[in-house]
Amino acid sequence: EWVRDFRPRVAVITNITSDHMDRHKSREAYIAAKANLLRAQSTGDWTVLNLENDATLSLMAAARGRLLRFGRAPHPYE
Repeated sequence: EWVRDFRPRVAVITNITSDHMDRHKSREAYIAAKANLLRAQSTGDWTVLNLENDATLSLMAAARGRLLRFGRAPHPYE
């Protein structure tokens, strides 16, 4: 959230849980920080998201990179 010119070539977000509420003041602020990471990417970069976490799924719209999704169970990708 403090880095201005960072562009991750690969961003992996495995889950978003209440573990970091001491740092982020709300769940929404935590999700927004992760979304900013994805917005810094370009179309040639990679975004990896967990299909089994609702909060990470909500970040799909923010992804600018090529999207890879994963989960333990088979999921439709369309």
